[in-house]
Amino acid sequence: MNSTSVDMGSDPRRNALAFMRKNNAPALATVNSEGHPDVSIVFSLTNDNFDIFFECRLESSKYKNIMHCPFVSMAFSKAQELKTVQLKGKAERIEDFDKEQEVMREMVEMQSGHGNYEVPVLKMFEKGLTNDIVVFKIVPSQITYADYSRSGKADSRPLFTAIK
Repeated sequence: MNSTSVDMGSDPRRNALAFMRKNNAPALATVNSEGHPDVSIVFSLTNDNFDIFFECRLESSKYKNIMHCPFVSMAFSKAQELKTVQLKGKAERIEDFDKEQEVMREMVEMQSGHGNYEVPVLKMFEKGLTNDIVVFKIVPSQITYADYSRSGKADSRPLFTAIK
């Protein structure tokens, strides 16, 4: 299997994780203090346990919304591949400074391999402007991997696979 293709056939869990890592700018859905939904794109890092880390600024709507209601949804997608990973979980702020710095360093290193876009918060981190940056960890309670590329084909595998 090459790095540009994720085949759900062999191991859906492994393939979902690879898909999340490759498509690491998912949509994050939060709820504001008035009960209205907000969606934003975040730069993410996913570990082997499917925990997702992302950063944001203290004054951002994301931060305020998560402080109000920590339950979030996230969607990783790539339209050209007709695949998606959708999840629900609880976002928790990383309070440990050393852990927060470690995650930020990993994100900067990972982003350097994606030269086609820049992440403003990571640029702030690189310049040492870290007082306004926080890192969150989402521990998913539900993860679903969908592969629509097989829709309508003679294939007995399900389009949706519950990962967690």
